[in-house]
Amino acid sequence: MPAHRRPRVVFYFKLYMAAMVALSVVLLLVDGMHIIQGDLAAMIDPTLTVPEIRIYALYFRTAVYLAWAVVFSIALFTPVKPWAWYYNLGMLAFSLLGCVTIPFAVWIFLYWRKGSVREYYLSSGHLYHAGAEDQSQSVADRLFDGLVEWPRPIRWLEYYYPFTLAGTILFASAVLLLGLAFGGTGERVNIYALIFSALSFLVLGLLVLDGRIQAFFVLAVELGWDTSSPLIARLDSAIRVHLAQSRTHYFYRY
Repeated sequence: MPAHRRPRVVFYFKLYMAAMVALSVVLLLVDGMHIIQGDLAAMIDPTLTVPEIRIYALYFRTAVYLAWAVVFSIALFTPVKPWAWYYNLGMLAFSLLGCVTIPFAVWIFLYWRKGSVREYYLSSGHLYHAGAEDQSQSVADRLFDGLVEWPRPIRWLEYYYPFTLAGTILFASAVLLLGLAFGGTGERVNIYALIFSALSFLVLGLLVLDGRIQAFFVLAVELGWDTSSPLIARLDSAIRVHLAQSRTHYFYRY
């Protein structure tokens, strides 16, 4: 992907940061209204016994929500600059500590480190050059770049992780429904949750199988070049066919 084109995951990142800002603002308003109205008893933690500690805990939680709203707002409105790529990656890692949209955040976190996204950010006013022949990069830049050299397990996960965003959501929904089916009180099984979970796993399996079959067909089309055409024409037609076919994969990538 050319450096001047904005990768699609950047849009998903902005959408995710907007959701985090909205969540922080809602929590901030809830606590703020209780503070203004003096209704501290409704927000008191029953595990705390000293009233002063309860009040301070409420103030501290409100300050945390305010800090969340600020840092996620910065990530939401960051310009396309080299430092923004590192900051936004840090915000993704920070949001993984505790969030109900973890599958969404994990998917963005994996795709945010792809070369096209990094090139899109680092190409703005500061081209990133890899290799020993690069003498224009300062020592600080090289050290800072080394901080994002991820361990092999994370790189292995990014390379082999098969699902797209829609596939990740579908898989997470199937696991959640399976937990609801067997996680209720008593010994009874929620048969409806179990049926929907089984259907979700079945649909996901069929989509994965369909992706593998289409990948085989795309490979067959690429190998079926017309030998009477020049090499560059054969290569160009194969790439166009491959891109046209691969755009149909919404749940599974290969």
